Amino acid sequence: MLNYILKSDWLYYDNSSKINLITRFIARSSAGLRFGSYAPYIGINDRNFYLNNSNFFNKKILFFDGYFIHNWNYEKINELFSQLKLRPISLNREHMKICNENVIIHIRGGDFLKIKNLNICDNYYYKKAIQYAISRGFNTFKVISEDRKYGKEIIKEMKKYFIDLKISMIESNSIKNDFNIIRSSKLAIISNSTFSWWASFLSNSKKEFLVPSNFSLKDKRIILPNETVIF
Repeated sequence: MLNYILKSDWLYYDNSSKINLITRFIARSSAGLRFGSYAPYIGINDRNFYLNNSNFFNKKILFFDGYFIHNWNYEKINELFSQLKLRPISLNREHMKICNENVIIHIRGGDFLKIKNLNICDNYYYKKAIQYAISRGFNTFKVISEDRKYGKEIIKEMKKYFIDLKISMIESNSIKNDFNIIRSSKLAIISNSTFSWWASFLSNSKKEFLVPSNFSLKDKRIILPNETVIF
């Protein structure tokens, strides 16, 4: 997930001007080549990562490849990521209006539906979250999902449960927009995916995000500020 969102037009390291051209070229190529997964000494991945390993932080160059959902706490991850500067969010007026006037719901379908360990945000989760949002005075909902078929199935089920529920799918034209819409929303109901976790972590406008307690049946989720656990 880190390799995906840390592309040059999403986020950037503030020390980039100190990196020579060859190193910069290698760094920009590393996501596709996945150096972090196998390179000895300078490759950091889910198998060898832990914060107390000071050898990592003495290296001039490090390649990261993994989900990195273990061995973190919010204070430490916030400290480490403070070296990143966010580029300004680029959303059109329509999408900004959606963020300001609706509860954004992120639904993760696709391969998650086939893996029992990951398929934990079901109809019950979204019912409880929508019920909570309605109790707080919100009544319009917009859905983001990479699996539009599954997203529409969830919408159909929610309409059966809530009378006259105002809920519809966002017509998005890119994953980058999806990510930034979640980041820019004031109230969101997010899934157990790392995609929506990072959107919450990097949010600059959230008042309250409704979240599951786990990434999977086995892995606890790091709860961030302004997040309310639904179950």
